[in-house]
Amino acid sequence: MGHELAAVSTDDPDAGEIDLLCALDGHLLVLELKSTYMRRSLKDAWIHRTSTLRKAGWQLHRKVPAIRDALRHDEALRQALVLPSDGEPQITAWIVDTSIEWDHQAFRGFLKVSLEEVQIALRDDRRWLNDPNGLFRVRGSIDDSKDLGTSAKPNDTLYPDGFSARRFIEVVESAAVWADST
Repeated sequence: MGHELAAVSTDDPDAGEIDLLCALDGHLLVLELKSTYMRRSLKDAWIHRTSTLRKAGWQLHRKVPAIRDALRHDEALRQALVLPSDGEPQITAWIVDTSIEWDHQAFRGFLKVSLEEVQIALRDDRRWLNDPNGLFRVRGSIDDSKDLGTSAKPNDTLYPDGFSARRFIEVVESAAVWADST
């Protein structure tokens, strides 16, 4: 259930409903969620980019200032997010979509990432993206002397110093999930 910001006095009288707010360690994530169908053509993908994702960027452009204003005036919201009553959190806003198309592109200045990437980053599951048994390796194209029975390094983590909101944001924004971990 979203938090409606229209009741809060802002420059934008109808900023709309917020899909997801997440707060930790003085950081606030504002996520505009998009669930899309499987596109079957380049035209469908282009329409998704030029309509749905552009609209999502515009929505965040309106919502982020409204959230800042709401945090200044709505103590109940600050308490619900477990934010201190003084100071402003570091706000990061993303478009999170069920498709991987157009990942890591900005729409009105807001990064678009896939739900899959966010889940992998949250669970620190990058190790499942590697090819530990060489199933996808073409014979002769990579060092064939590697032991095909080895698995991912046990210390292959996106969070070597432990999970934090700051590091999670860095991981997603730098696409570290998809970086070669070998």
